[in-house]
Amino acid sequence: RGMNQDRLRFRWRAPLALVALLSMLVIISFAVRHVIGGNAFVVEVKEQLESGGVPLRHAFGTIGDDLGSWSRAVGHDGQPMSDMVYSQELATTGCLGTNIYLDRYLADGDRRIKVLVTYHAVGDQSSFCVPEQCWNSSGMRKSIGPQVVDFDLDLDAVTTAGSPVNPVTGDPYPVVEVLELGRPVPVHLPVGTPEMTITQFDVNGERRKLVGGYFFIVDGRLTPNRKDLATKDGYFCKVQLEYSGTRQDGEGSYAVFAEFVEIAEDLLPSLLPEIMRCLPDSPGIEGSAGPVESVGAPPVEATRPQNTNPRSNGDRSPNS
Repeated sequence: RGMNQDRLRFRWRAPLALVALLSMLVIISFAVRHVIGGNAFVVEVKEQLESGGVPLRHAFGTIGDDLGSWSRAVGHDGQPMSDMVYSQELATTGCLGTNIYLDRYLADGDRRIKVLVTYHAVGDQSSFCVPEQCWNSSGMRKSIGPQVVDFDLDLDAVTTAGSPVNPVTGDPYPVVEVLELGRPVPVHLPVGTPEMTITQFDVNGERRKLVGGYFFIVDGRLTPNRKDLATKDGYFCKVQLEYSGTRQDGEGSYAVFAEFVEIAEDLLPSLLPEIMRCLPDSPGIEGSAGPVESVGAPPVEATRPQNTNPRSNGDRSPNS
């Protein structure tokens, strides 16, 4: 009987020891990731302050891997793909125009999309490229666009109760909660109609398509137009999505274009709040941030613009 008790104790202790070991490995991994990321973030903040810009609240690398049904894409080796890292010279002098960015591939089943978020502390509009320029100069043939398309930003548990207003538009900032170290934190979302500038290119013929769409966050507002980048807050952010798809037999010229818009509408409600958690808080910069009430209130319909674009699996023409 004493031997059986010893065996029972061993059976319990072994799993507990294993759990403790795994927990320690997770803690070490978490610490290493945040120390490395933290050092890079310190460098970013230092450079932003020296340039007279407004520093990020959090590094883009802290954006979670799981965004709704989307997660980090898996590479050919079966491992999650790391965020793309460029040399400082290539990042600042190339199409990015900044060394503060997120370049990540996300996947949802068979669907895969590239997310490129760039932060510009000083608004040099000539220092970055957009798809209709960069891709066109690389030799690909433009088949659609650039065209401005409105999209649904269907966010849950959004409220404007007690929220400050944007000084330019007079609209209250929508507020939503995001998790930060496991704790819900209220975040101000940008005001304005969700719109993207989208361009489609043909790749190696007319069936394979590469679609790129982007919008900007400027002074707490959304805009698809790079001409609207004059900023009082001292920064602007470009959010760009890139998608590659194949037009099937019998489908119209807008088939892959439509797939891109549907993917954007599926991903952005989870991605945009995470981006805003990292960006400087516009109401705080403007000095107008008031008390934020609980975000458990029903969604405010005014913050959910309806997309009037036609939906079809064949030919789809966006709004002009």
